[in-house]
Amino acid sequence: MIDPKVLDQVYRAILDELTLEQHHFEALLQRGFIPNEITAHGYKSLGHKGREELANKLVKQFGEKTLAQVPGFLKDKKSGEWTILGAPGLLIPVLQFGKILSLMVRLDKSIKKLKYSYLSSKKQGGPGPKAECHLPLGAPATVATVRLTEGVLKADFATFLGDIYTIAIPGVNCWRKFRQIIQKLDVKVVHISYDMDCYSNPTVAKALANTVKMLTDLGTGIVIESWDPKFKGIDDALLAKTPIHEHQGDGVQKFLDNLLNDQAHAMGTAQPPPPNSTESTPKFKQLLELGDKCKALHQLLAKSRNGVPMSHHERFRLAQIAVGVGLTDEEAIDLFRHRIDFNEEITRSQVQSIRAGYKRPDCGKLSEDLSFCSGTCQAKERAKVSSPVDLLIPLDPNNLPTIIVTNRQMTNIVDDTNAAIQKANKPAPVIFLRGKNLIRIRHVEGKPELEIMNQDMVYGHIARVAIWMKINKQNAMVNCFPSPTIAKDLIATPVTDLPILEAVVSTPTFGKSGLITITGYHAKDHIFFDPKGLTLLKSVPENPSSEQINAAKLLFVDELLVDFPFSSDSDRAHALAAILLPFSRKLILGPTPMYGIEAPIQGAGKGLLLKIISLITTGRSAEIRTLPNDDDAIRKMLTAELSRGLPIIALDNIPSQILDSPSLAAMLTADVWTDRILGHSQMISCPNKALWLMTANNPRLSGEIARRYIRIGIDPKQDKPWFRTGFKHPNLGKWVQDNRAELVYAALVLIQAWLVQGQPESKAVLGSFEDWAAKMGGILEVAKVPGFLGNLNSVYEAADTDGEDWREFFRAWWARFKNSPQKVSELNSFCESHELLLKIRGPGLEKSQQTLLGTALQKTVGRVYDQYRLILDNDKGKHGKLYRLERPEITETDSTARGPITGSPEGPHVGPPDDSSVNSNSNKENGDHGDLKEGTQHEKIHEQQTPVSGEDPLQGPQGTQSSVTHGNKKDFNGGPRSSGAPQGSPTSSSQAGQTKSATDSTLISQEDYDAI
Repeated sequence: MIDPKVLDQVYRAILDELTLEQHHFEALLQRGFIPNEITAHGYKSLGHKGREELANKLVKQFGEKTLAQVPGFLKDKKSGEWTILGAPGLLIPVLQFGKILSLMVRLDKSIKKLKYSYLSSKKQGGPGPKAECHLPLGAPATVATVRLTEGVLKADFATFLGDIYTIAIPGVNCWRKFRQIIQKLDVKVVHISYDMDCYSNPTVAKALANTVKMLTDLGTGIVIESWDPKFKGIDDALLAKTPIHEHQGDGVQKFLDNLLNDQAHAMGTAQPPPPNSTESTPKFKQLLELGDKCKALHQLLAKSRNGVPMSHHERFRLAQIAVGVGLTDEEAIDLFRHRIDFNEEITRSQVQSIRAGYKRPDCGKLSEDLSFCSGTCQAKERAKVSSPVDLLIPLDPNNLPTIIVTNRQMTNIVDDTNAAIQKANKPAPVIFLRGKNLIRIRHVEGKPELEIMNQDMVYGHIARVAIWMKINKQNAMVNCFPSPTIAKDLIATPVTDLPILEAVVSTPTFGKSGLITITGYHAKDHIFFDPKGLTLLKSVPENPSSEQINAAKLLFVDELLVDFPFSSDSDRAHALAAILLPFSRKLILGPTPMYGIEAPIQGAGKGLLLKIISLITTGRSAEIRTLPNDDDAIRKMLTAELSRGLPIIALDNIPSQILDSPSLAAMLTADVWTDRILGHSQMISCPNKALWLMTANNPRLSGEIARRYIRIGIDPKQDKPWFRTGFKHPNLGKWVQDNRAELVYAALVLIQAWLVQGQPESKAVLGSFEDWAAKMGGILEVAKVPGFLGNLNSVYEAADTDGEDWREFFRAWWARFKNSPQKVSELNSFCESHELLLKIRGPGLEKSQQTLLGTALQKTVGRVYDQYRLILDNDKGKHGKLYRLERPEITETDSTARGPITGSPEGPHVGPPDDSSVNSNSNKENGDHGDLKEGTQHEKIHEQQTPVSGEDPLQGPQGTQSSVTHGNKKDFNGGPRSSGAPQGSPTSSSQAGQTKSATDSTLISQEDYDAI
């Protein structure tokens, strides 16, 4: 017996080598599939030519011993050549939990009335395939509700188009195979959707009864689905959007009783007679016209004429109405001739009995007997209307529900409206909930986005999903419009059981149930997958090999990003992290930071990098926004962007002034952002699931923005970088569009590799974004991409301009006063004499400077700068508050751990600073820190960094300062030197000899301090 994993590998190898011929592709399109689904399911064409060549290629790959165990392969005893057996047709993978168990062939030409066969070697003495249940793509680990049908293609299509995961048995007589599947999936409810030939095919009818018995014995909930028999399979019914009738509870047994009422008939002895002439008689036409006015009669006639099972009450009431209208006995009997359980003798006796002793039923009687009449007719509210003959309710050909507004409470009308909305939302939902708002998907120039529904939009929708009627003064039913109050109420109190939608995605993404590749709404992940623009996608391997992982990484590193002169490994790692985020966003809890693409000069490639990230992840260029100057305007603009559910929010050309927006900072760390809709009093709550991108030239960030910011630095080191030539891909945008499917595939491979390895988490930490740092860092570590979060210190130092001023002030303060309390006036005089805190104290007079300094000191109490902590002394002087410094003892481990922990599996980064080049030795002379066109930095991405001979591994190359604080490095006051110390701070042995240790209470002299 061949290992199922090996069998899966062989079959996938076959599919990878084959193509899909045009006639098969068009047949699948006609069946209702879309191109992306066809590709994702792996359908291929098996022709006459090339079989021997393919078989022998697979022999070299897997060996003869393996192929001899695979159904469908045969070795010619004379020539020794291998071939693939089977008639030409469409190859359909039969899956179970992601593995291919067999390959089914939909034959181009039927063989002995058979349309399907399997790849098999059984007739030639080899192995044959096992007939097993088929679980379409995206099989969940557990699922509460499934649909059961017959046929692999039916299950694929029903899963794609419907809202219930559909499983196929290989044939109706193989219903026993389903038992172990529902036990593995822990299924609670099964919708049985066998073909509608169960009414004429006793084999299907018997299989249906046996399936019901098996599920009953297992204690599983049962729903039998039926539909207009002119659509044979569930796939045909879903495509035609014909109503699906659900029979559950007592209705299951009633359905079976009707189906098998007369066992002799059910065994196939009866055949429906050809159409009779009764349907052309005036009285029958009158009955049909009456059916267009009475909803109950309309449905009774539809059931009778289409052979749909009818209860005893339904048959009796239909016969009553037919006789009451004036049909003859023969014409009334003809109404039931299409039924499989038709018995002319019994039917004739019933019709004659009705004619002798029963009057036509009134609406109240119909409401009691026929559940589908309840709540629709409202007969009791219109006492003057007693019979369906008198009831004039025109029915819509689309089978829309009728809502009557006359003499009814608003609560009841709203309930009916909600029911109509729910019905219109099946099988494919069009109205969703996002927070407390009704939303819909709209396409703007082909791009899907979410739109909050206002009152006019809701009004238009409810007007289209129901037939609105009122009773006029003549007691007749006439058309009317819904009240605007209904739309207003639905906005204020939307129905809560609508599907929740957070975003629309355009590429396959990993969700709670695995990789999402099926177009449409996915309830577990609250997303809508709309893969427009993606026409080809290879199957992602379940367990990617090291070669596949490396090839995926190199596609990004050595092809896509090779021409960008990144400033460091960290900047390149962050560019790849930005690309991977939309594919893995549903796996990450909480918010994600802003990715900032920055350069020292225009034309460096910032906009191009943003463009290709968007092209890969969405298939189109991102919509660019510029930030207003006013924070209130920023809040309104970004709220509007979040409300659209766009996968990317892109901010371009951030202004040169300091970016300090409380609204932007709050949004970046919010799981859900709530704000008022512009121009309305209505509030909106938006999940924060977008990829945040911005571009800028040497941006100046506030501390609050900097800690929410991940830098992607580009430095071409040229005066006019837009004149650069010699790129590997001169037209990178076009190359990305041409190779988007491969790039998407590579991204999915990298994430799948991380998933299958147990989702290892990185030790990298970023406050407020802990889950993002752990998981995105883990993905990059599995891919062996170094540098994640390695440039945080340089970002913080660039943003913390005031912090550097405070550090300088605290060092001077400690050198002069140690921990003795000081008045604000004394500190201000000290600052003035040594030109400290100039920006904070301002250019004013002494009194003004003193006031500003006092305010700044009060705000800084408790803060630590360069290991000095500002304390408000409890002992107040006569002239105001006293402040002092304290200097806690900090070990080397403590000082290292206090800084941001950056991304390496071994712990905090302690190598050369990440803003330096990958190869410090080679770049020391030419000063190149990342221009890939002048060096080979991109080739170093797989190498581990080692110190150059003669360099301190903690200090970095000569003349370079480490970005990590170390306790064994002393500043001129004898304490640990912070990473934020100025480059010119004295550290020579002669200077060090003039200082005291941290525990020495002797103060350095003013003269020595001034000299320093």
